[in-house]
Amino acid sequence: MNSSKSTINRSMHLCLLGLLIFVPSCGNSNNLYPVTGKVIYKGQPAVGAILYFNVKGADPKVSQTASAVVGEDGTYTLETSRFGKGAAPGDYTVIVYWPREDTEAKGHHTPAAPKKGNQPDRLKQKYFVAGNPLLEAKIIAGKNEIPPFDLTD
Repeated sequence: MNSSKSTINRSMHLCLLGLLIFVPSCGNSNNLYPVTGKVIYKGQPAVGAILYFNVKGADPKVSQTASAVVGEDGTYTLETSRFGKGAAPGDYTVIVYWPREDTEAKGHHTPAAPKKGNQPDRLKQKYFVAGNPLLEAKIIAGKNEIPPFDLTD
């Protein structure tokens, strides 16, 4: 009788191990989830605009900041600095910095945070005030498509 209990226990352990190996995960090991969206200005894609997603209520100097550069079609994909693509679940404030054409960020990379006043902002820093953000977003565990941000002067 002990050998049958032992066989059942081994079978259960193998079954559980199999589930752990083959069940896919939505997030990665850094607790980041895919985040995409679109940024529009006067009906056109805000190409080259840089977005910074900061955890709501946290000090952006200390917490993880997710960022993205808006592409030719107006879309963006968030990355969290050196941790990879995506962002952790939570409530975020969003600031936008859109450099003028002659100083635009090129390509889809994780941008370094510009210093306020370093380069001219097309939006005159209207969306670049961390203490009074005009945009917010919620990121959940899973795939996220943020509603479009429609910027104005």
